[in-house]
Amino acid sequence: MPSKAWDRSSNVELSAFNRQVGGSSPSGPTSKRVNIKAILADPVKRKELAIRFIMSAQAMEGIDTTREQAEAAYEQVQKERLTHSAKRSKVVL
Repeated sequence: MPSKAWDRSSNVELSAFNRQVGGSSPSGPTSKRVNIKAILADPVKRKELAIRFIMSAQAMEGIDTTREQAEAAYEQVQKERLTHSAKRSKVVL
């Protein structure tokens, strides 16, 4: 992936995102510490991190996954999470 490519869904410059999450740069891997709370607090960065993790986990298992498939999986999990939370909030103890 080019270092200056733009993520079409969030307009986040991927090279900047790589630096924030401790990813690789053209000069090699970075060793900076990252503020994971800040990344997880930002919905765009959290989604990008999750999508990259899905693709990485699938690749480790030898499964080719497109970005679109990873995004669909992320959206499905979010939908199920919201549905599950709504059901739990209606339970009377």
